[in-house]
Amino acid sequence: MAKAHIIRAVVFRGRNAWVAQCLDHDIATQADTLDTLLYELERIVVAHLIVADTDGLSDPFAGIPKAPHRFWEASRAPHPGINVLSVHTFRLGGPGGAPPVGVGL
Repeated sequence: MAKAHIIRAVVFRGRNAWVAQCLDHDIATQADTLDTLLYELERIVVAHLIVADTDGLSDPFAGIPKAPHRFWEASRAPHPGINVLSVHTFRLGGPGGAPPVGVGL
């Protein structure tokens, strides 16, 4: 049975782009628009799942540390330099197999 993965990410506006920083795994991406950002976030997380599946790994995020502490702090309360638009949680995989990825704000 496929394991479910819960991914939490903070979304904020950086200096020149929108940024999504996953909290439980130090995975981040950026883009010019929110729509493109969410697409890129989905793409990078699914890529980890595909590589793990191809390599026969049970945990696609093994060895990836948690995000730096400042992002965790920003997810809970205002933080200098990180004006969080949203904290988004989505579920990948689990019973039923392949990951229907639902990313949105």
